[in-house]
Amino acid sequence: MNTHLAGVVVAFDGGCASTSAVLWAAGEAARRNCPLTVVRVVVPGTAGTELDLRDDLDVDDGGEDMVQVQRILEHAADMVADRVPSISTLLAEGVDDPSLTLCLHDAAVLVLGRRGRTGQRAASLGSTSAELVRRTTCPIVVVPESAQPSRARVPLVVVGLDRRHEAAGALAFAIAEASLRGATLEVLYAVHDKGAASRPVGAARARWEELLELLVPLTPEWPEVTVSPVITAKPLLDALVERSAAAELVVVGSADAMRLGGLQAGAIEADLMRSSAAAVAYVRAAPAVDRHPVGYKAPLLSAR
Repeated sequence: MNTHLAGVVVAFDGGCASTSAVLWAAGEAARRNCPLTVVRVVVPGTAGTELDLRDDLDVDDGGEDMVQVQRILEHAADMVADRVPSISTLLAEGVDDPSLTLCLHDAAVLVLGRRGRTGQRAASLGSTSAELVRRTTCPIVVVPESAQPSRARVPLVVVGLDRRHEAAGALAFAIAEASLRGATLEVLYAVHDKGAASRPVGAARARWEELLELLVPLTPEWPEVTVSPVITAKPLLDALVERSAAAELVVVGSADAMRLGGLQAGAIEADLMRSSAAAVAYVRAAPAVDRHPVGYKAPLLSAR
């Protein structure tokens, strides 16, 4: 299982967080009817070299440990092989491995596990995960270690928007995910205006018009998706964390790979990653139509 397939790509290190990520990624690949690639990154060299997503295992290049790493990687793929159309594994020798570069370039989605429990300040991506984020432009999905399938009769996808974040890519990704899941799409528009959520006149009406202008292109492209627009005066982070308890997926725009990698303390991307009860998708650009597999459409959206 080492043929390059890309599609949905998931990073695996053998820990609980990455196992949850593999299970989530398998469901995503099944919905999209596309390949799943399970990746492990190691730094070959002498014993004691730090490697992979947990940064705490030793690998002796060419030794028995490398054989064991490959065996564990294959076991992770076997765990979900019957759930996806096709599956491959990639044992990459460092983040500069050409095979890994190609895999990330072709990925429709990169899925990563989040270490630590929801709400813990220590909950984070590993250093190699953060490096992978900086090396791809596709949407990134971060899955909590404790992620559980939604039991809601109608699944929910939540996308968060405000005036500071790019809306087009996040909306395109979110509406497609809602369609694939048969879910309602809730669009949270944070305006930081306490009167906007309750007053249908004046400034509040202007906020609603801003939101509706963003949503107009969605209706003809995705008639099967119920879209629920919500104006909130809460900070976007607070609103998203609150709704994450009921959602299968939370989606936000993120233009900065450094912020997404959790390297800037206080960034909404890092805080949402630590606090969300649901998987979080970070979308840094409007998805291109030809980057996505069967089952995925990308509408053309305009944002103010």
